[in-house]
Amino acid sequence: MLASTTPTPPCHASARRAVVALSLAAGALSMAHAQAPQGPGATPLTPFPRATEYVRHINPLEQGTLPISPPERKSGGGMQSRWRMNYEGAVSVVQYDHKNDDSPLLIARHYAGQLKAQGYELVTICDMPCQAPDGSSDSSQSWRNEFDMVGKKLDLYRFGHHGLYFMAYKPDAIAAVRVGQFGERPVSTVKRVQSASLDLGPLKAWIAQQQAPTPSAALPPPPQRTAPSASAEPPAGPPKITDIAPSDLAKWLTDHPTRRVVLQLTSFDPKCGHCARANPVYAALSSRPVPEGTVFLRMSFQPWQSVGQSPVAQQLGVNGLPTYLVIEGGQQTRRRNGDWDEATLRRELID
Repeated sequence: MLASTTPTPPCHASARRAVVALSLAAGALSMAHAQAPQGPGATPLTPFPRATEYVRHINPLEQGTLPISPPERKSGGGMQSRWRMNYEGAVSVVQYDHKNDDSPLLIARHYAGQLKAQGYELVTICDMPCQAPDGSSDSSQSWRNEFDMVGKKLDLYRFGHHGLYFMAYKPDAIAAVRVGQFGERPVSTVKRVQSASLDLGPLKAWIAQQQAPTPSAALPPPPQRTAPSASAEPPAGPPKITDIAPSDLAKWLTDHPTRRVVLQLTSFDPKCGHCARANPVYAALSSRPVPEGTVFLRMSFQPWQSVGQSPVAQQLGVNGLPTYLVIEGGQQTRRRNGDWDEATLRRELID
């Protein structure tokens, strides 16, 4: 969270690269869409709304490997995941194109919710933008090499750059989901393996390593008992943000006429440095107690420059990110541009 109260302007003509950490929530999203068959033994996954299928590969029996950790540089050159797992079973892979204004995080949550409902355990391998332990940049080429080592049946560009990756597993199945950016639009690849003899040992070993404490890490100091301060911030809970597509905003406002809406227009594009700083601050703001009836919405644009072509953003008078609006009774009552500290946002948008 930012400590400075000095504001900086929103992203317009220039932006600095920033690392954006996204939390892959596993909440199931209700999406009405035709189901696509996924291959032998697999319960179908519903495609993300408006998605266009680009590649489908089905094999009733295939041997291969799945990446567990992000690809990183090998000593002899090239890129390869340090942690991988072998499989033999029925395989399905589907690659999708998505609309420019779709949120990569919402796409990932869409798949994660369905897999969780089918009894899978979810494992976030890397948030957006994915980065290897050695600092290697995230590229579609390295992910295609890991997913499609032999057949080269999958499209290179549908793995995307600067993306996220998660896996889901249960005793007889495993899924690997990659969501990235290709040009101005999100893309996704969903690979599923069904087998009665899966060896989940490498994946569970990787999970155990991520959870293991660092031996040299200093123990935290004991908690200090202090008298509560009258000016102390209210206790925080989990973020309470609803992601919404631009095309859905008008209907949402119509369906919730009595709500006081705090709306953030932002991006998860790593090239929008202002957004990267603002997003965790907005999440923290949403975790604090607020007056009854207040809700937090978030509308995101990938890449961030696409906000300039959005009819909804134009109707709201927004041409830079991040921008914050307060909407009451269908009318804008407050507005703030740029990335600010939490105390300033609370004063300008909530109090």
